[in-house]
Amino acid sequence: MIRLPSSFALAAWSGFHAVTALTQIAASSGREMLYGVPLDPPAATGPEQGLLITLSMVAATIPAAALVFIHSKREETVRRGEGLAYVGLGLSFAFVMAALLFGAPFSSIVSRPDLAFWSLGLTALALAFDGCMFGIDEPEDEMELRKALVAINASIPRQPRGDDLSRSTDEVR
Repeated sequence: MIRLPSSFALAAWSGFHAVTALTQIAASSGREMLYGVPLDPPAATGPEQGLLITLSMVAATIPAAALVFIHSKREETVRRGEGLAYVGLGLSFAFVMAALLFGAPFSSIVSRPDLAFWSLGLTALALAFDGCMFGIDEPEDEMELRKALVAINASIPRQPRGDDLSRSTDEVR
């Protein structure tokens, strides 16, 4: 199953949180640059810093696990992955709400909550779209589809074959 919108959205959120955690770790160690790129100062200090790094790592891990699970061949694993995807979306929503409501240290990570809300909305739309498009088929659904196709096939008027066909085309001329 290819779930491109969900895969893209989950990878983006996982990457966002992973980069947040790594830059906070690097900044907290006193580095001002990482591979030639200047780092923002640490968002927090002391125990808040450790909590922020831990939350960012967890928030990066959950969408990454959901991404692996939704591409599984087993139905139960795919369903578990969809649930994890929504948990990851909820955790990302919590980060954005914390930035909006509480300010520092979250506001230094999510500096534009308006764009983050758009991203969250589009992620929810991508997950819902893929959930509808790639839903697990039930055996009853397959049987109903086959019955409908047989009924449609039976309702199509048939043209006579052979000599009757040649007579009908001669009458048209």
